[in-house]
This record gives sequence, C-alpha cells and structure tokens, in this order.
Amino acid sequence: MQRIVLLGPPASGKGTQAARLSDHFDLESVSTGAVLREQIAQGTDLGQTAESHLDRGELLPDELMNDLVASWIKDNGPRFIFDGYPRTEPQAVALVELLKQESLGLDCVIGLKVPKSVLRERVTARLSCTKCNHVFQIDEDEGVTPGADCPDCNGGTLYRRDDDNSETFELRLEEYARKTQAVEDYYARLGQLLAIDGDGTPDEVFSRILKQLSQCATNNE
Repeated sequence: MQRIVLLGPPASGKGTQAARLSDHFDLESVSTGAVLREQIAQGTDLGQTAESHLDRGELLPDELMNDLVASWIKDNGPRFIFDGYPRTEPQAVALVELLKQESLGLDCVIGLKVPKSVLRERVTARLSCTKCNHVFQIDEDEGVTPGADCPDCNGGTLYRRDDDNSETFELRLEEYARKTQAVEDYYARLGQLLAIDGDGTPDEVFSRILKQLSQCATNNE
C-alpha cells in the first residue's frame, strides 16, 4: 500500500486509524485539518482564510484545499494516508488528476461507517494533543483529561477543541452529508471504496480494515 484515503464523518475515528495504518504500512499520515490548524497558529494568509470558515463550521473552498494538498505531495512525495481529504467530489477528482499526471493512482479509499448517536458521544468526550495532534477520548481512570500530558508524545498537552461541541457537530455532520457523501459515491463508482464498520474499539476497527484491505483495487506504479 502506497496511497490511502480515509473518509468518514466527524468523530468516526479517521485520525486514530490513520495513525495505525501509518505505522503498519510505513506511510506518513496527513491530516489536512491539522495542517490547517498549524497555518492558523502561524497566522498565514491561508490560515486566516481557513479560520473564518472553520469558525462557522464550514469546509475550506476546494481550490485552496487542492493547492494545499498539491504542495504537500510536491514537498513530501506520493506516499501517504490522507485523513479526511478529499471532502468534496471536485477535490476527489482533482486528487485523481494530480496523481494521474505522475502515472499513479490510489490504492484504497476507506469509508468508516458509525451511527450518529455514537459520533455525538465521541465528539463531546474528545481531546486533542497540542503537539502531535493525536485525538483521545476522555478516560479519567487512565488520566486522559483536559490539561494532562499527551500519552503518545509526552510533549504536548491534551485540550478540548473549540469546535468539539454539540452545535458545531450538527453543522459539520450536515456539511458532511451534503458534500462529502458524494466523495464516497465517486470512489464507489471507481471501484475503490471499502466500507468499514467504525463502531467499536480502535483495535476492533483496525482489525476489520486489515481483513478487508485485500478487496481494494490496487494500482501499479
């Protein structure tokens, strides 16, 4: 596996599974959301534009997202796991065309399926690391609480993102259904979509992914 796309609604576990797949296949996991948050923190023009959209629970315009991804691939090479990109059909088409220019293709598109009630519970109990951007669920018994040290990198602090609340979750879920569902349909037509039940522990979901990866349409470089 050289190029994987992970799709799924907010809190479906994309970041967690991307990290595990990254270790398993020795691929860099790329969260465009994390990249954008870095741009916001640095106060770049792209970051300022992105912030206005994110504050309203909106997605970044396709052209800006595509430019960001094209730049990342140019700087880092065509081996990756994209976590949450593409989010619209035009973005999906742009990625296919970008790779086609290098005579490459996606190996697999994984779509995580999780009930809405489970997604809401995860969002309201979600914490992120200030350094590595890994996402965790609050677990007081394990010391996974706001302000605690990150259990993964030990260099960051766990915090609750401003947009991890019920109101913004509903907006983001509506936006996903309105725009990103078309991405799954697009990849399904190409025969590349692998639907995975994402309701369960991270270990259970990861096991399901590995068992079904053989069904992916693999592109030769």
